[in-house]
Amino acid sequence: MTQGGFQFCRVEVFRALGGYDTSQYMGEDVDFMWRLRRYARAQGMTVYAPAAFEVTQSVRRFDQRPLWRSLVWGNPTFIQLLRRRRAAWRDWYADPPRGA
Repeated sequence: MTQGGFQFCRVEVFRALGGYDTSQYMGEDVDFMWRLRRYARAQGMTVYAPAAFEVTQSVRRFDQRPLWRSLVWGNPTFIQLLRRRRAAWRDWYADPPRGA
């Protein structure tokens, strides 16, 4: 899975794919990457995910919510099942974490 914090592609490819699916409340970046890989294969193109870059993710959600909930809500299977259900992500948007 390549999450949205580090995704780049040509604008014409982004437009051909219809961009991010805004009907999803979570996982739209992962969905975009799946579609990008399928598109690239069909067009004889390559998707490259550099392994040399290191991204440090924020721990704010872990600080504001119980650990079990952060782990469950961050699980790709859980996200896949509930990504279009607004109620499942209500507090994700209603009470976003803020930096210190």
